[in-house]
Amino acid sequence: MTEKPLRPLALFPSLLSATAPSSAESSADASRNGPPGDRPRSRRALRLLCLTEMVAVVPYLALKVHWVTGGTTGLGDGALADAPAFFWLNMLTVGLAVGALGVGVFLAGARSLRAPAWPLLLPTWVGTGLLVPVVLAAPVAGLLLLLGADGGGEAQAAGSGQAPLVQPWVFGVVYTGFTVQGLALVAALALWVRARWGDALAEPVGSRASAPGPGAVARTVAAAASATVLAAAVLHGLWAAGAEVPLFERDALPLGVGVRLTEGVHVIAAVCAALGLWALLRPAGRRVRTGTVMTAVWIGTGVLLTGAGWTLLTSVVGPGGTGDVLRAPTPVELLWAVQMAAAVLIAAVAVRAFAVTAGGRSPAGAARAGG
Repeated sequence: MTEKPLRPLALFPSLLSATAPSSAESSADASRNGPPGDRPRSRRALRLLCLTEMVAVVPYLALKVHWVTGGTTGLGDGALADAPAFFWLNMLTVGLAVGALGVGVFLAGARSLRAPAWPLLLPTWVGTGLLVPVVLAAPVAGLLLLLGADGGGEAQAAGSGQAPLVQPWVFGVVYTGFTVQGLALVAALALWVRARWGDALAEPVGSRASAPGPGAVARTVAAAASATVLAAAVLHGLWAAGAEVPLFERDALPLGVGVRLTEGVHVIAAVCAALGLWALLRPAGRRVRTGTVMTAVWIGTGVLLTGAGWTLLTSVVGPGGTGDVLRAPTPVELLWAVQMAAAVLIAAVAVRAFAVTAGGRSPAGAARAGG
C-alpha cells in the first residue's frame, strides 16, 4: 500500500495526538468508514464547530459594516466616522471577518480534506495570531476590569480630555465574539488536522533518522530569527510588567490591563516560537512529539506576526486619522517590523524542516500534492 504524501504544517495537533489511532487501526477504519474526517460523527462535530465560528463573526461584521456605511452607533466620538483612516481600517477588518466566514464554510465542506491545504493554512495562521491573544487575555482582562483593577484606559483617557474611541459595550460584544470564534476555530481545525496529518504529527521529532537534516543556511537563519524574537520578548515583558518604556506618544497614560495582558501573551509566543524551532532543528535525544513542536511554532509565529503587524498599521495610519494619538516612536515601529520578518522566517524554516524530515519531500512538492 502506497503511503500518502505528508503535507507541511498543521494547527493544534497536540490537542488530539494522544488519541490518534495506530497505522493498522487507521487502515482498518479507513477501509470501513473512510478517512477519520469523513466519518459521520466527526463530520457532524466539524460542521457544528464551523457553524458556531461563523455565528460568532456576525455581530462584529454587522458593527463594522454599520461603521463603514456611515453609522456611528457605539463610537465614542461620532466625528471619527468621517476620518479616511477609520474607514479604510474598518474595511480591512470587514475583509478579515468575511475571510473568517469563508474559512468556516470551507472547513465544513465535504471536500475540505481533499482540497489543497495552503489556501486554508495561510489565512488560519493569520487568524490564529489574531484570536489567540484575545482568547487568552480578554476573559482575564474582563474579570479584572469588573474588579476595578484597570491600570489605564478609560478613566485616564477621560482625565486627559480624550474621548474613548468606542463605547464600553462595544468591547463586550466584540471580544465575546472573538473568544467564541477563536475556541470554535481551534477545535474545528484540530479535527481537520487530525484527519490530514494525525499519524505524522504524533511521531517524536526526528524519529525518521534517514531524512536529511537542515543545512547551515537554515540553521543560521533560524538562530538569527530566534534571537530577534527573544530580544523583542524582553521589551514585551517590560510592557507587560507596566514599565514606562515608550510604546505610544501618549504614554503619559498608563497602559491598560488589556494591553499588558496582551503583551504577556507576546512574551509567551516568542518563547514558544524560538524553542519550538530549536527543538525541530535539533531533535537528537528528544522525545517530544512533532505535533507539539509545530503547535508551538504555529501559535508563536502567528501571534508575533499579527500582533506586530496590526499595531504597526494603527501606529502609522492612526485609527481616527490622528496619527499622533497612537503613534509609536520610530525605534518601536522598527522593532515591530523586524519582529514580523523574524516570525515569517521562523515559520518558513519550520515548514521546510517538517516537510523534509517527516515527509521526505520538498515543501513545494508537498504543496503541489495537495497541501
